[in-house]
Amino acid sequence: MPKIATKVVCIGQCLSYLIVALSDPGIAQPIDRKTGQGRTVYCKKCQFNVPSRSFHCVYCDVCIEGYDHHCPWTSKCIGKKNLTKFYVFLFMTPIFIVYCAFAFGFTVQFEEMNKQKFQSGGVVQLK
Repeated sequence: MPKIATKVVCIGQCLSYLIVALSDPGIAQPIDRKTGQGRTVYCKKCQFNVPSRSFHCVYCDVCIEGYDHHCPWTSKCIGKKNLTKFYVFLFMTPIFIVYCAFAFGFTVQFEEMNKQKFQSGGVVQLK
């Protein structure tokens, strides 16, 4: 497999993971209902008003704006601010898995050819 492709795929996967894992999901800040900053909901666990469409995550113990889910792979909430970054991570993951499977297959095939070459004294007959 080309070395540059390996570097691009591996670095792309690692970077997409790190960007999601280290990014802010959109932790909801308290809103004063008297200022009239749009619709709010009251979170009983945080004990303050947060923007509508916010949800309290039981794992992180914070309210997240545009909450989608809590991702066990990144141990992070996926919300309004990191949803697009999460989609990039999801796009890169199957590419990485397929690339690894092909790289493993080529490595096994190459090793088998080297083994045959060594055993036959330098002549390899392909099947």
